[in-house]
Amino acid sequence: MNRLNNHRSNPTPRLRLALAASLCLAGALLSPCGTSALSISDPTSLPFANTLGLGVDFTIDSRKLDDVGTVGTYELMAKVHYSLMDEVGLYVKGGLFRTETYSGKTSDFGPAFAIGVKGYFIDWENPDLRVGADIQVMFGKADHSSDSRALGRSTDEEISWIEYAITPVVSWLAYDPLVLYTGLQLTQVKTDYDIDTYNWLTGTTIRQSFDSNEDQMLGLFWGVTYNVMDTFQIFGEMRALSEISGSFGMNFHF
Repeated sequence: MNRLNNHRSNPTPRLRLALAASLCLAGALLSPCGTSALSISDPTSLPFANTLGLGVDFTIDSRKLDDVGTVGTYELMAKVHYSLMDEVGLYVKGGLFRTETYSGKTSDFGPAFAIGVKGYFIDWENPDLRVGADIQVMFGKADHSSDSRALGRSTDEEISWIEYAITPVVSWLAYDPLVLYTGLQLTQVKTDYDIDTYNWLTGTTIRQSFDSNEDQMLGLFWGVTYNVMDTFQIFGEMRALSEISGSFGMNFHF
């Protein structure tokens, strides 16, 4: 068996219940909308307790937002992960975020930040299945500026993006060292657009503000992890329904 955390801890029913309740509670706290372009990777592939890990992932995403239409996003994120115990870990991400403006233009790259918790609470040996979940929230901000000599004005658009996701997962060590995983993803996206238009002739500025939410909250995802070695893995995944997106990346732990 070549999972990162490759021993069978066989958590007791009480521990399983506690882990499941903790993940649900964290989801409720992180998601005030009740319940993207968020990469998941396999939340059941955890290193041992008190282990520090690093990672990087890239995501391309397309989804439909109310009153805006189809919006594409791009993310490049570095990740730091820490295993609280064999079954539960916390992580933070930081990187660059790019999306489309309200007028349909592509924004400049801006900062992005995400926090999350992941883990598993069921661990079967035959077949080699694990059941777990990933919960995360992401914040992104980007802007775009343009000048129109024909219209005699300048436009500055600022986009603020917040996304919440709760993702139950089933993973299967299909063929060592390949792990397949799939599940549902419950997401909520809130996007705020602030548009300042400066008129060169009158010297006045008009501000317009819009907000938009995701049309479809429930999605599907699936992915594969290749464990290159005990401390290093690469992964790729796809998501559909709530969004059409793909991610790939790598994780390493010390």
